[in-house]
Amino acid sequence: MIKIRLAGIVIAVENRYDLLEWYCRGYTAGPGIKEDISISVSPEKLDEELEKTSGISRRRAELFCVYREIGYRVLPFDALLMHAVILDFEGTGIAFMAPSGTGKTTLTCNIRKVCKNRVRIINGDKPIIRVIGRKIYAFGTPWNGKEGYGCQSFVELKKLCFLYQDQENHIQRTESGEAMKRLMKQLLIPEKGEDLNAFFGILELLLQKTEAYRMGCLPDEDAAWTAVRGMELPLR
Repeated sequence: MIKIRLAGIVIAVENRYDLLEWYCRGYTAGPGIKEDISISVSPEKLDEELEKTSGISRRRAELFCVYREIGYRVLPFDALLMHAVILDFEGTGIAFMAPSGTGKTTLTCNIRKVCKNRVRIINGDKPIIRVIGRKIYAFGTPWNGKEGYGCQSFVELKKLCFLYQDQENHIQRTESGEAMKRLMKQLLIPEKGEDLNAFFGILELLLQKTEAYRMGCLPDEDAAWTAVRGMELPLR
């Protein structure tokens, strides 16, 4: 069994394989700390994951299952899991969202390149979003993408940016209705009906507290400047 701390929530995991322990290194909770949540993954769940995702080992399937189970179990703590790259731009948290392969990582790396030490990547793939004191925060997790971009930190989330590939770089604000449709595709939606109230409560506050944008982009540095200027981030 290992204990990890994610978004301030202590989670005990009855793991079967040592890959999970290695994967979550650095997020381990200290000895003697009582867990808020206990998780175990049954052999049947692992079998289901192996059927859905071909070519992976049982050790790696456990990583996916634990991540998904964490997403369902953190809802009572006003938290949920998001598929996004989270950027901290001098204290302004930005979630870049799009289907895999669209260019989230390329864009955020270019922003970091042109803005240098004003920017850090909190998480490169699967952050935890949590409501604390009516504010929305994005936290790093070990599930940070194949590049491993991320850190054990957090930032207040203030902007959402939905990306798509296009022939030129451009960005514009989007209404909350459209933002909600796009956002739903990037969140882990609970399976149980009783969890839906908590889920939609977080979703509603998330849309209230953030500005939403749509951005068509190319994989170049000009896209970085388009994003920075279009979201009215401070220039020097």
